Amino acid sequence: MLSADGLFEYDRFDLLDAGRKKLADLAKHLLEDSKTQKGLKVSAYTDRLGSAAYNQKLSTKRAETIKAFLVSQGIDESLITIKGTGAVSPWFNVQDLKMTS
Repeated sequence: MLSADGLFEYDRFDLLDAGRKKLADLAKHLLEDSKTQKGLKVSAYTDRLGSAAYNQKLSTKRAETIKAFLVSQGIDESLITIKGTGAVSPWFNVQDLKMTS
């Protein structure tokens, strides 16, 4: 699980440089893992300010931004599912689900 702190500026969905670094490090780790994940779940959120509809749209755009960045780093797009949670959940989650043999 990664905290959203440092990924985005307030009320924005473009990644900060620090956010790019955190996600690049995550992507590198996932790509180096010999038991590659069978899926990644990206959930993005906003703070509680603003309307529910606005926060839902912003959180979805944040999740889409994270997915696009991970794909640009070599993560298979088909492995990533996204969810914008609005202001409901105060965490950005990345869960790598390992394949078991």
